[in-house]
Amino acid sequence: MSYADFAVLTRTSDQLRIIAEGFETCGIPFQIASRRRLFKESGVAEVLALLKVLSGGGTYADFEKVAAIIAPNLGRRVIATFKEWCLKNRLCLTDGLSSAVRFPIPGLSRNQQRALTDFAGRLSTIDRETSSLTAKERLLHLTSDPDIAAFFAEEKSREALNRIVSMAANLEANAEALSIAAPCIRIPMFIIHGRRRRH
Repeated sequence: MSYADFAVLTRTSDQLRIIAEGFETCGIPFQIASRRRLFKESGVAEVLALLKVLSGGGTYADFEKVAAIIAPNLGRRVIATFKEWCLKNRLCLTDGLSSAVRFPIPGLSRNQQRALTDFAGRLSTIDRETSSLTAKERLLHLTSDPDIAAFFAEEKSREALNRIVSMAANLEANAEALSIAAPCIRIPMFIIHGRRRRH
């Protein structure tokens, strides 16, 4: 038997860390399979944040991650001022970005405002270029950008990206199967709902 014939399952990541330390000490080769770990790999969280921002569901934390890879010179002060202005005016991230293009933000210099506007424009361009693509195609397109591709220079990061791309492809296949089955599912639900009204 080889090491590949064995698996260790744990309930918590704390247990996993202890076992991994023991394996390392004893020189036993191992691999940790965890989605949490996958999402923490360099570049993965940033690309997923970018996808969320492009889809209109991004948060200000996602905005900061995206700014770090697409506009690293934007600066913490600009991001903090923009975020504070959006929250004060009760704007979600998407509305805040479109408003920042049209209105000056108090506390930002012209150069800072221009940098923020350029960043919002770049996001808009990326969205236009990728909006008709599937999630898998969008991920591959985004990671071909030199600023983003730099995050996937290491083998572990590339493997993580490949797993995310594979997951996206599987989700698309499942979504397509569900959309085909959806009319069949809706009919019985409608009939049951119709019967309740008759009583």
